[in-house]
Amino acid sequence: MITDNLILINGCTYTAVKKAVMEYLERYFEYEQNIGVTFELYKIKQEEHAIICKKLTSRLFFHLVSHLNNTSHINISKTTITGYTTGDENNILKNKTMLVFVSPDDFEYSVSVVTNNNAQYRVELDGKIVKVENKKDYVYPTGLNLQKSEIIKVSDIFHKKEDISNIKAIKRFTIGVGIIVIVALALLALLHPTLSYMKESLIEPIAWTGYLLGLWLALDYKILRINLLYSLSLLISVGYLMIGFCLDSSNEFKSLHFLFFYPLLMLLLQFPLRKIYLKIYKREPTTEHDGPIADRIYGGIIMVIPIPLSFGVEELIKLL
Repeated sequence: MITDNLILINGCTYTAVKKAVMEYLERYFEYEQNIGVTFELYKIKQEEHAIICKKLTSRLFFHLVSHLNNTSHINISKTTITGYTTGDENNILKNKTMLVFVSPDDFEYSVSVVTNNNAQYRVELDGKIVKVENKKDYVYPTGLNLQKSEIIKVSDIFHKKEDISNIKAIKRFTIGVGIIVIVALALLALLHPTLSYMKESLIEPIAWTGYLLGLWLALDYKILRINLLYSLSLLISVGYLMIGFCLDSSNEFKSLHFLFFYPLLMLLLQFPLRKIYLKIYKREPTTEHDGPIADRIYGGIIMVIPIPLSFGVEELIKLL
């Protein structure tokens, strides 16, 4: 039984391997549950290296093998990458010793797996497992002459990266809120009693400004990971909705534009959905367009679903 996750890399420099691992950490390790993970980098020969990943789940190991095959730091046409791990999730690969690699016909977000009894599977990075015929035999390497070069602790990377990321997120939030306040003050000036005739014509652009506010918060997903910034965003979205109520021409909330509800509904949907994602995938979701399929589904839900929900709330208010 393999006790550690092992990856053998043949055909590239040690510097390229380290850069690829650090890039992987930047992309996938943003959640404290994984701070006990360590990566031990070894040299075997001039362009042969090994990585032993301690306490890394098999799912994240699959992500690592896929990442090493797709990163710009490694020329995969001249490099072979083979991983060895043991399944630790409650699925068909549970407790199976596996050889993991990326075959030419793998999808961008999948890896090929051969178990120690030569059963063949394609594992998609969102968890789907499909039985295939790769015709590759399971062989575990022996007699490796490993010379330890470096140990990379996720805890060290995590805390440093989180501190930098949080500072940047706070700056972006401060600038964004500053712009919103300036725009709000300008609109309030236009809504001065002497300019009340402009009230009706301003409702539509103000409503679409709220939509852009909600969309920005959804896309800049790192802002909403900080509890204080999430709470402030929630207060801003409530205040924005109050502005919509104040602009309601009928004073009975019958003509309130549906997009005034969008930022608040997006935030109320994002919070529990993020918690569910964290529990299932053990990492933070993103809204990047080129991320794994699960992330793209998450982003689509929090950005698109609040639109019909907002429209539904508007129609419900009209019926009251």
